[in-house]
Amino acid sequence: MFGKLPTILFAASVGGGLFLTFLSGLYVVKPFILDAEELYFGFPLAWLQADRGLWGGVSPWRYSILWQGLILDFLLYGSIGALATAYLFRVTLKKRTEYSVTGTRGVLSNIINTLGNHRSCRGK
Repeated sequence: MFGKLPTILFAASVGGGLFLTFLSGLYVVKPFILDAEELYFGFPLAWLQADRGLWGGVSPWRYSILWQGLILDFLLYGSIGALATAYLFRVTLKKRTEYSVTGTRGVLSNIINTLGNHRSCRGK
């Protein structure tokens, strides 16, 4: 059962890191600059820059990937995804072991006790 944990954590960190990093690209910062437009995408670090000049007519957009911000954002969000997955895996693993320790007899007695304690079964 623990053999799957590194694979699951790796998948969660890569997949979650990519998803959350690109989702953070919806955060836009637009600083005030005369005769130019600059947009920075990404949170907490900007990892995409778009700019164009407005002097003498509008020039086309130029895009630049800010690699340092992209890698650090990916590492941050990847570790958040891995930690969340490890926590959820640990919680569900604990619940699975509790149920497996009680066995079938424990599960059946819990169901019988729950049904016996229900109002409709006590006649009230």
